[in-house]
Amino acid sequence: MLNTTTVKDIIKSRGTRFCTVTFKTKLGQTRIVNGMLRTPKQHQKSLGLQPLWDVREQRFTSFFINSVEEIN
Repeated sequence: MLNTTTVKDIIKSRGTRFCTVTFKTKLGQTRIVNGMLRTPKQHQKSLGLQPLWDVREQRFTSFFINSVEEIN
């Protein structure tokens, strides 16, 4: 798992560009999502969530910043 500060720095530097994120779900499964990062709303930010537009499924999904394994 990546450090929370590292993930925040990567997200901040990328802005709203496309990226591939690998993260653990609440159930412990590993998901790989290719999509576009979005700016989180205040309640999402306080929970540590990051919204992402999933290109394949054509819907928004969110991941916890502290569950990221890889982002590029």
